[in-house]
Amino acid sequence: MQPVTFRVFSTYEYRISKNNIFLTTCTTRSILTDETSSSAILYAGTPSTTNPTAIGTVASARAIQWAGFTRRVTLDGAGVFESRIERGADALPKSELAGYATLETRAVAGGKEEYACFRDGEATFRFVGGILGEETTVCKTEFWCASLPA
Repeated sequence: MQPVTFRVFSTYEYRISKNNIFLTTCTTRSILTDETSSSAILYAGTPSTTNPTAIGTVASARAIQWAGFTRRVTLDGAGVFESRIERGADALPKSELAGYATLETRAVAGGKEEYACFRDGEATFRFVGGILGEETTVCKTEFWCASLPA
């Protein structure tokens, strides 16, 4: 998925960590098909109106649940991300601790960046692509993972 435009539709500020990873459920609509998938979206620094640093889609023919499972996904150019979201965390109120995650990367000393993950359920990302902008992907954030200080 190569984003052409990007906007975050949320009043919540994600500024407490160096890196932010959003665990999302995405729906892509195009002229030929509609697809649902699950993706991890990485922002190095604060999310803004620019494109994300990396996106990794969980290998599945359909959207998956994040809560109650360990999921691994490759974030192109960034490393391998693994989330461990607690069972039942999808029922937590927004901003409650939901689990933990790691990013295996050469970008930090020791090769592993630790994250704390929180329930979101509100923030939405929109990507428009295709030659004529005929493909739109909307991703709803299920959980937000903030990098922890080293």
